[in-house]
Amino acid sequence: MKRLIFLCSMIMAMSCSSEHQKKRVTKDVVDNFIKKYHAESFSEFKNVFISIRETNGSSSSYILQKNAGNLPVYVVTYNENTNEIVEVNNSRLRAKKVDDYFTSNQITSFIKKFRYYKFCLLSVDAQGNVFINPFYPGNPAIFLRISKTPSLEISKISGDYIYYKDNWYVNRTQLVDLKL
Repeated sequence: MKRLIFLCSMIMAMSCSSEHQKKRVTKDVVDNFIKKYHAESFSEFKNVFISIRETNGSSSSYILQKNAGNLPVYVVTYNENTNEIVEVNNSRLRAKKVDDYFTSNQITSFIKKFRYYKFCLLSVDAQGNVFINPFYPGNPAIFLRISKTPSLEISKISGDYIYYKDNWYVNRTQLVDLKL
């Protein structure tokens, strides 16, 4: 539970960094997203948090972290022209005297798979609950899909997540123009 609270705190902190205009997200867009990813396991991201930190025309940087307490993050820079990782910055780990907890191959695999989905944020906790933001870089998760065996009490995460359908919840503060 402490890990989940930490994750939510980190996501909320990121939300302050980018409150630019949000694109219109209709009920149809939400329904199509849920339909597309309803059966996706995301198991390769178990205990992993990854999000776009910033992007410009030629490069993107990502925040990558293991969902296991207060571990420092990696900052991964990806060259959009050559489609390869050009830097893995682990200075935050070094500053806290934390050993690398991901290998170079794992980092490459996470970035490659994350880019395949074209999400802005993806996090999967130890129980398989999935947090996704497919629309707005620098903002918290918009969708929460709880695992088939619920181990998460939604009310303890945030009052911002409300039930949508099946095992999906949406963050009402992040979706403009969506009437629930």
